[in-house]
Formats: sequence, structure tokens, C-alpha cells
Amino acid sequence: MMLKYIRIMLLLIWQLPQSIIGLLVVLFLRATKWVTYDMVWFGVHEFKTGSISLGCFVILQRGFNADTFNHEAGHCMQSRMLGPLYLFVIGLPSLVWCILHTYSGYFSKKNYYSFYTEKWADKLSYVIRK
Repeated sequence: MMLKYIRIMLLLIWQLPQSIIGLLVVLFLRATKWVTYDMVWFGVHEFKTGSISLGCFVILQRGFNADTFNHEAGHCMQSRMLGPLYLFVIGLPSLVWCILHTYSGYFSKKNYYSFYTEKWADKLSYVIRK
């Protein structure tokens, strides 16, 4: 039992920057309907802003599907692998890609999941896109 708590503490410290930001996003979006799986807290928000993974928090848009759930779990795996580098290697590039894909005519024509951060999250969580 003690090893479980040590693992939780080490994982929280390893992912501390993105988990703090994740907690702030959770509070801002007022996510509800929480479920915990493998030391990750999954919540649902009511806004139409998409889903996001930050450390040990996954905030899903209302009406999410299994692919979205699994894809965001893939981002959690990336966070566990990269630790404090996650925000620079995955988080910021993914955010910029999302903004460009949403608001740019050129990038909106490209498959959203073709970007390396999204493609890798799909691969880690076995999501197959057609």
C-alpha cells in the first residue's frame, strides 16, 4: 500500500508543471462528473472548446466519444514519459497547432491528427483514424 502512495507522489512531482496548469484549467472550466483511472482524473466540461490533457488531469468536452477519451489518455502517457519536458515538446506545440488548425484557412485543410503530437497520442492509445 505504501508503494502505491510513493508512486503517486513521484508521478505528481514528475508531472508537476502540467498538473498545476491542469488543476487551474479544471477550476476555470468547472469540470464535473469525475472518474479516476490509473492515477488520472477524467472530468467533463460544458463548453465547446474541445478536450485537453495536462498531467494527471483530462478534461473532456461534453459528448466526447471513445476515440477522444483514448486520444487524451495517449497525451497522459506522453506526459508520464516526458515529465517536465511535456509542456515544451507536446503541450505548447499542440496548443499552437490547435489554434492554427481552427483559425487558419491553410492549416484547417490539413488533417488535425497528422501533427506529430496528435499522431503520437493516437499511436500510444491505439486510436486508428480513417
